[in-house]
Amino acid sequence: MSLNRTRTLLLMTASTVLVTMLTGCATNPYHDYYKATPIPEYEKQHLQYLPEEGAPKLTASSGDTASELDEALSHGFVIIGTSTFNAPLIETEKLAEQAKDVGATHVLYSAKQAGKVTGFAPQAMTEDEAQALSEETTRQTGLPSTDTSDEKADSAGNKEEPFWGLGYLPVSYNKQRFNQSATFLVKSSKVPALGVETQSLNADQKQRLGFNRGVVVKRVFYDSPGFAANLKKGDILYSVNGIVIEDARHFQTIAKSYSGAGRLMVFEVLRGTEPLQITLNPAAKGARNAPLLLEQADPSTGTVVPEENNQASNDAQTTEALKTPEEKREEAAQRWAARKKAYEARIQKKQARSKDGFFMGLFHSMTDWISSDD
Repeated sequence: MSLNRTRTLLLMTASTVLVTMLTGCATNPYHDYYKATPIPEYEKQHLQYLPEEGAPKLTASSGDTASELDEALSHGFVIIGTSTFNAPLIETEKLAEQAKDVGATHVLYSAKQAGKVTGFAPQAMTEDEAQALSEETTRQTGLPSTDTSDEKADSAGNKEEPFWGLGYLPVSYNKQRFNQSATFLVKSSKVPALGVETQSLNADQKQRLGFNRGVVVKRVFYDSPGFAANLKKGDILYSVNGIVIEDARHFQTIAKSYSGAGRLMVFEVLRGTEPLQITLNPAAKGARNAPLLLEQADPSTGTVVPEENNQASNDAQTTEALKTPEEKREEAAQRWAARKKAYEARIQKKQARSKDGFFMGLFHSMTDWISSDD
């Protein structure tokens, strides 16, 4: 192999790898940067993953992602994983592909502009195309013509053999990059007693409030007794029916006891700096007064995608309610095993594909990316 031919090959390889690293177009960034959320095994049995033939619902964030996620979690959703990366805008088809891989039923995603990346990369073309481009450039600019023939002589008079009948010209690229993120969610059938999730007071809160016992409300679930009683996120619960609440575990014990008995619960509450007394009926169900975030318009169609509410789904819910806890745990374990098997099979398939024609795959991804308009 001649020196010029070797240099051409090295240049093409290096440029291909560089462009691929910058863009991530040869793979799926939503997969490559996916981080699974650690979930205890005893919680997984309650998660309702996407069916094999199902389609995930993709929702574009309006800008306040934290509040939107908090809203989704208040509807009983659980975060199973996230993806965050910087790259040219990735199509939603790849987002849906990753959602199917991990079994997410809903995805909240966002993309914010983060500047541009520019440079040059070799563009492959036939010798005739290279010659025509050179002549057109010469005609427009008046510069001397460049010899693009496939046989060139080096300083010793030896002619270079053509490299696969292709020529390579430096082509500039200017790509807009975006900070992109996606949060993958599934619904959980498990809801805390009274629909109130709490956490123990931390050291700073104890110092500020001047007492060591009590809990802070972390989340209030819709359609729950806590929602009907108008408990709010951030409320400090000090006592219930005269019983001082020690910590979050103590609160859950009390909540389960009163919830099972159906007895009214009178809470001493501190909301901000205002002390309140709130009565909660464990049998009450608060009506949802806000639309579910993940029922908003699908950005690809501009139409609302509501949760299914038909006779078939109602019958399925009735059948599900009649199952024993053991049957539900067994089905959940089977779904989890099937999802894990499908995910591992997909990874193995991608790894096998990367070994088949790897160099040409990188080369084609580079040339496709340079010619794209993204």
